Amino acid sequence: MDGYRTLRLNAEAEKPSSIEALHVMLQNLLTERFKLRFHFDTTQMQSYVLTVDKAGPKNLKAHPEVTGGSVTLDRTVDQVVHEKWSAHCASMDFFVWRFSAWLEQPMVNQTGLNGCFDFDLSFTREPRAGTPLREVPEGTDTSGPTIYQALLAQLGLRFESKKAPVETMVIDHAERAVEQ
Repeated sequence: MDGYRTLRLNAEAEKPSSIEALHVMLQNLLTERFKLRFHFDTTQMQSYVLTVDKAGPKNLKAHPEVTGGSVTLDRTVDQVVHEKWSAHCASMDFFVWRFSAWLEQPMVNQTGLNGCFDFDLSFTREPRAGTPLREVPEGTDTSGPTIYQALLAQLGLRFESKKAPVETMVIDHAERAVEQ
């Protein structure tokens, strides 16, 4: 890729900090190093909306306090199609952010669930529209709940595809970083 260069940023907080504080620190670092100026805008667009089912949430163990070092959301894959997501002290906003990257479509958290949670989510992956799933070895067990079924049965959550307000970051200005 002509003209592109990778610049790695390594940073460490001086003390344990909340997720919100870490986001502010990262924003300040990017602003300082890249002279980054941006603003947030809300745009109506096709997205997945995550909500709590009418029966209420299930199997979400709440934590009293969140610190940046406490949050994990691990994804493992078994036999190509079986996914397991294990969360430790993950907020619904963090889950939605990570999950939207996997879905390749924006996802909006409308659960109203605040704080951080431990939970496990296991499901059988379906091929994405227009993208064939990698070849599944013969004899692979492809049974199991879809992501929609698993969210509802295991966590009491549901998501659907519809137009919703999605917060987007608009970059107004950035400069090439000077290596230090």
